[in-house]
Amino acid sequence: MSEAKRKKKAEAKKRRIRLVPHPDPKKAGEQIKALSLDFKIIEEGQNVYELEDGSIVRIRVCATGFDRALDPKTEKPLRNKDNTPMYGIGLNIHPSVEYSEEALGT
Repeated sequence: MSEAKRKKKAEAKKRRIRLVPHPDPKKAGEQIKALSLDFKIIEEGQNVYELEDGSIVRIRVCATGFDRALDPKTEKPLRNKDNTPMYGIGLNIHPSVEYSEEALGT
């Protein structure tokens, strides 16, 4: 890889660094750096539940972003206790309900 490409890649990575809440609950309120990761959607689905009143609830969870937490001292990826990389995931939850006649009181 040429020096120019290496510099361009390093600059792109710098722009994707942001501050996120520290993943350790003992350090609540602190922020650390994280690398925002690009992603593509491969498959999205939904969970479907039938309530005891006959109503149907559908819940779709959509990821909005992924971050890899960085060690504050080394800026290398933080690791879980099992040595796997630590990721932060942004989510949106989209519920919908089909109300039964019983739920509607009809």
